[in-house]
Amino acid sequence: MGAHDGHRKRLKARFRTLGDDALRDHEILELLLFYAIPRADTNATAHALIDRFGSLGGVFQAPAEALSTVPGVGEHAATLLKAVFSISSRIQIRESECDRVVDGSAAAAAFLAPRYHGLDCECVYLLCLDGRKRVTCCVEIARGATTQVEISVRKVVEVALHNGARGVILAHNHPDAAPIPSREDEIVTLQVSQALATIGITLVDHIILSDTEFISMADSGILSHTRKPYQPHIL
Repeated sequence: MGAHDGHRKRLKARFRTLGDDALRDHEILELLLFYAIPRADTNATAHALIDRFGSLGGVFQAPAEALSTVPGVGEHAATLLKAVFSISSRIQIRESECDRVVDGSAAAAAFLAPRYHGLDCECVYLLCLDGRKRVTCCVEIARGATTQVEISVRKVVEVALHNGARGVILAHNHPDAAPIPSREDEIVTLQVSQALATIGITLVDHIILSDTEFISMADSGILSHTRKPYQPHIL
């Protein structure tokens, strides 16, 4: 047994016995990389990844192409890291759907946030609610560039009608900026609200999220025409 084999065996045993709390961030990466890099020392590669992307979370959120630029990280390792992140995000989304009552902006933001983890472009979701504020579906209706996405009023109405919604929550993200609504965001929000009202559906809120914060346009009064300063809330 070589030195690398002994180290791998000890790290695996420590993880099985003590769990991930017993491992430092670079050791978690080492452990994962064992399964994509069968022979080489993965310690240096794990350190290089964290140095390059700043944190364990930064590594998992990095694009596969960027991961592959780190020495020692090939196609298999990059694919494994992205797969682990995607699976983790999916689990978070499924768990968030277990509590399906959305009775305020904080609950809506908590429900929606996992869908935006790791996204480097703007994306629009429509959350459909029944008369008891329970989620009936959450549908992606548009995806755009890093700083812009087009929200189709017609698409919102179609999705809301198709799913029998009594109320809906519109959401989109600002990947590289604070979640402050633009004038265009305000205009389209009022257009959507008016279009939905003609068919008996309420636009409950339009939530804009960044990586760490969100703003509720309902809380700001934009939907009731009682304007207040936009106040970011921590996710």
